[in-house]
Amino acid sequence: MFAITLLLMLALSGGANGAAEDDATDTERSSGDIYSIVNLAAPTTYNGFVNAHGQAAFEYLGPDDRTQVAFFNGDRIVDISPPGNDRTFVGGLNEQGEVIFNARFLDAQSPGGLRYQPLRWSAARGRVVLPSLNVSEYASLDAINKHGQIAGLSATSSDNSSVRAVRWTSANRLSSLPGVTGFVPGAAYGINDLDAVIGSGSAVNGGTTTLVWNADGRPTNLGTFGARSAFGIRINNQGDVLGWRIVDAATRGFFLSSPGKPAVSINAAYPTTLNETGEVIGAVRGPTTSEFRAFRYSRARGFLSLHPAGMFTSEANALNDDGVSVGLVRSGMLDEGRAYRWSRTGVATDLNLRLQNSPTGLVLTEGLGIAANGDILAQSNAGLVFLCRGGSGTDAPVLGPIQIPALRQNELARLTLSFRDRNASDTHTATIDWGDGSGPLPAVVRERNGTGTVLAEHKFGVAGDYRATVIVTDSARRRTTMSASVRVGFTDGAQLVGEGMLQSAAAPGSGVYSPAARTAFRLAAPLALKTAAGTPFVFRLMGSTSFKGETLDRITLDGNRVRLEGTGQLSNRPGYRFVIDAVAGEGDALTSASRMAVRIEEANSVGAMRKVMFEAGRDGAMPQDLTQAAGQAASQAAQASPAALLYRGALRMTGQTSKTGQAGQP
Repeated sequence: MFAITLLLMLALSGGANGAAEDDATDTERSSGDIYSIVNLAAPTTYNGFVNAHGQAAFEYLGPDDRTQVAFFNGDRIVDISPPGNDRTFVGGLNEQGEVIFNARFLDAQSPGGLRYQPLRWSAARGRVVLPSLNVSEYASLDAINKHGQIAGLSATSSDNSSVRAVRWTSANRLSSLPGVTGFVPGAAYGINDLDAVIGSGSAVNGGTTTLVWNADGRPTNLGTFGARSAFGIRINNQGDVLGWRIVDAATRGFFLSSPGKPAVSINAAYPTTLNETGEVIGAVRGPTTSEFRAFRYSRARGFLSLHPAGMFTSEANALNDDGVSVGLVRSGMLDEGRAYRWSRTGVATDLNLRLQNSPTGLVLTEGLGIAANGDILAQSNAGLVFLCRGGSGTDAPVLGPIQIPALRQNELARLTLSFRDRNASDTHTATIDWGDGSGPLPAVVRERNGTGTVLAEHKFGVAGDYRATVIVTDSARRRTTMSASVRVGFTDGAQLVGEGMLQSAAAPGSGVYSPAARTAFRLAAPLALKTAAGTPFVFRLMGSTSFKGETLDRITLDGNRVRLEGTGQLSNRPGYRFVIDAVAGEGDALTSASRMAVRIEEANSVGAMRKVMFEAGRDGAMPQDLTQAAGQAASQAAQASPAALLYRGALRMTGQTSKTGQAGQP
């Protein structure tokens, strides 16, 4: 085994940058290097997968900020979430169009009040509930191969040590995968088309080792590759294994193990995935928790930095077998990002320069997935979109984003939304629901030859956080929906306001780095409590964890540092307390950037006895959803490292902000 150290990584990320951006030309557009756009889901969306048959499976934000799962069949979108669920997470999609996903239900009869349900879905068989080791405990489907075999994990009790690596057959039979001497099978994260499974084994002392199981379920211990702990996350059909190495609390990286070859270990580089040719993509950790440098590594070509020169951060999220990868590039702390594509030779392309007939205002912010045929799944300021390589697509209208600035009460909100339709002869109608109970109302449409604009105006009489929804329908009755949050009030006096995403590095339940694990937030709060009738404020978490603040009980202010404490609902259940540690940003410089950490804990106990349910945004720690984990005391959280830089977005103070003090009930 040999290792590439942090010094080499930083030298490469600073000097051997990805090739210059590949600007679009008329010749390139005519050669087919263009993408048509299909709206899949309005903001905010999270995780998704795409295959080479024009299909996608993805999470989207449903009612009450709960994630649900849908399937795009190349023409229409089908919601495949089970009825009555509290939350659903997508786990994978294969080339045969089979989707695996995990559902959670509120169940007063189950320990902890929750019930879990692993599922698979296909157009031919519909939704199928899969067995688990204990329906009252957490189960996760993490990968599916072309035969319909699934790798994942299932817990037998609420104790973390009860989690076991499991495999489901194409006939939906469940089998526990065995451990090896000194290690129980902790989790399974990947499976190849030869039915070999990769994952981890857990030791009594808490360490992990990398385990691979063959098609018959026989385990082999690959070890820790010179680190304290290691676990595998991907295995290809050649037997190449990609995984994480945890050297110590401050040093992490990846390993690449291949049959008959020395293992490769690279520190300070976070792996994302592995393709069939043995290429690895990921990101090198930069000087701060917000800075990454996208890379690709292979034994044949060595380490290649994909990071464009002069940019603040870059990440590679997905890779196909042709060596083409997609991800994001950001020019600064406050930049929302732009979706990028990298060729096998490292040529970087801003995908916004490859769009066909894009609505005004639409910006692709992150590439999430890329199929063998080049189709791409991407985030945008208009939500999740499917990019069809070569200009194919659907006949549905394509909508741009809704962009409404923060408003005062009774201030006139003006909405302008751009749309396109490749059928130039179609005519369109539109409705808008402002989210304040006024109901769907007709909106004005102005259009000509497939290019149109939706116009609407409205006044909100009460401060709050609203969701405006626009539906555009064409003359063939195809419709596309777009929505956006609108903050009303919180514009007068001293306020802390902002929105964005908290730092995250681990997918819920798996410990595997994924953009799916980032937690979106919206916050608007005064810097002094009201004396009567409560203090109006907005605090929401959206994504893998859903939280809505209800009361603001305590505010502690020290310059631009603010601590907010109160109560609210976690996954629509009352009885929880939140603590927010925030630092309002003062610009785009790292030394004055926004920071935020959030802790959610049970409210029916006191002090160190409070059970922490969720924590995110701490420097030096992987944020995690603790609803599936063993209880942890609030005293542990109190000793955590400082609030981390926001992954995306910003916090700002408005009005008078010079006060220092505290108010509220202890």
